[in-house]
Amino acid sequence: MTQWEERISGSSDVLVLGEHQARYGWVRRVIDEATTWCDLGCGTGAASSRALGDVLPENVVLIDVEPDALEEARRAFAPSPVRTAQVDLTSTAELAELASQLEATPGPLVITCFEVIEHLVDLGPLVEWLGRRSQDGATVAISVPNDVFTSVKNPFHLTMWGSSTVEELRGLLPDPHVVAVQAALSGSVVTDGTSVSFTGIVEDATSVVPLQYLMGFGPSADRLAPNAVVLTTDIAAQRVWERQREVDNAYYRAMAARVPELEARIAELEARSDSTGAASR
Repeated sequence: MTQWEERISGSSDVLVLGEHQARYGWVRRVIDEATTWCDLGCGTGAASSRALGDVLPENVVLIDVEPDALEEARRAFAPSPVRTAQVDLTSTAELAELASQLEATPGPLVITCFEVIEHLVDLGPLVEWLGRRSQDGATVAISVPNDVFTSVKNPFHLTMWGSSTVEELRGLLPDPHVVAVQAALSGSVVTDGTSVSFTGIVEDATSVVPLQYLMGFGPSADRLAPNAVVLTTDIAAQRVWERQREVDNAYYRAMAARVPELEARIAELEARSDSTGAASR
């Protein structure tokens, strides 16, 4: 089951937040050892701030194309000082300016770019830029969704990703690079109201259909660490969300079905307008 939102926030479904937190958990050890961390497509910072907590590198640089998202991210990380910048990740010029800013900050540098590439109309400039940063000494961690398995296309994704397209992406990345997959977990807890600590063993999750594909490259990519995130689920809220998801899916299907009809109607009106204009002349 997939939840589609243009932007993840603190009020997002807990399962979606957990997915995002786990990706930052994958790279947390490397971020802890870095002097500068740059998060491309940071969004509201809801997941990253929860995953990383108050112990952050000396320099934190949050990048997004939306100024309101950057404002929320600043609040999410407060009182920790962070730098933010509005950058179009498809613009070669803006990426070059960002590179100059990062070169002026001390290393080691870690760059994360989770669930961003699929939102870009042109991923070439960013992928090339990330490769150059790794050659300059940065460790880079990225992810893309395995959304070929969803029944309805995510309206916010401009490209579709699956195992074959991930292989194509890997061909564009520097060697060596590491690859990981993200899978869903299920579980339960018995509690009397006191806190519960637990440990568990996750058997090989590579045999199931992944939710996301993660890739890392650069000097510390071999230190990216598998991890799991477990969060308490509000069943009542989950059921409300599921009903809303059903409504959303029905709406998107209905809108998609109407596209040919609307296109034909637009063509008819344009033809009528042209004929009216010609008659008036």
